[in-house]
Amino acid sequence: MSLIRRKIFTEEEDMEQNLDDSKDLPESSVEIHSDSNLAYSLETDSFFILMGEMTCCPKPQDGPRYLATMGVFTCIALFARSASGRAFAAHIPIMACHYALGDAKHAVLEEVTVALKWVFRKESMGDVKVSLVGGQQAQDNDKALRCSFSGLVKACVERAGIKNVDASLLNIFPGVPFSATFEQEQAEKGHSFQLAALDRETGHVVVHTRSSRYGWYSVPALGRRNEVEMARYAQSFKTYRASRCKTVKY
Repeated sequence: MSLIRRKIFTEEEDMEQNLDDSKDLPESSVEIHSDSNLAYSLETDSFFILMGEMTCCPKPQDGPRYLATMGVFTCIALFARSASGRAFAAHIPIMACHYALGDAKHAVLEEVTVALKWVFRKESMGDVKVSLVGGQQAQDNDKALRCSFSGLVKACVERAGIKNVDASLLNIFPGVPFSATFEQEQAEKGHSFQLAALDRETGHVVVHTRSSRYGWYSVPALGRRNEVEMARYAQSFKTYRASRCKTVKY
């Protein structure tokens, strides 16, 4: 079965529109359209990670065009890229920081710092840009951590020697107090990232915040890939344990 691709706009134009729409967050939602070239590439030329995972493309000429993740709510997605096309992605849950509180030998999220240094070891860190996506203002300051979650994520990036950090999509949603349905309530408002993805070719980060299924992270524009990733995301909650971020290979 062949996929139908919209021919009105190029993938670059689709991406430019997505980036422009993102400037209106949180007042409006952002959508990746099912008939777009951007959706087609995300469906067919991407590698998805789950919460608590990180991955990389250390060889500029190898790997998928997009590094992506679904379900970024109170978590923070970290994307890094150099001009050569080397790239890194991590989906960091706050529980990873809680787990590290009992480890006096290592800094919080030290595994992310080490991974960043390794991926870009052949680059000048001045040429690496990090984009942070996600988080919620109401949940950022954590009593157990005695500091902000976003501050710990930024600190692990700084320890890697990276100073160019784009935080324009970090903690942009106000959030609400924890409850049994707080995630669903926020998703209905378009106040969570159903998808966030780094384009290795341009370094741009595209997002989708329009919720289509109550209680689920879903991006229908991805077609069959959406069903696969939704199932993987749901399964991950059954096996996930609060721990350091783990690496997965594309």
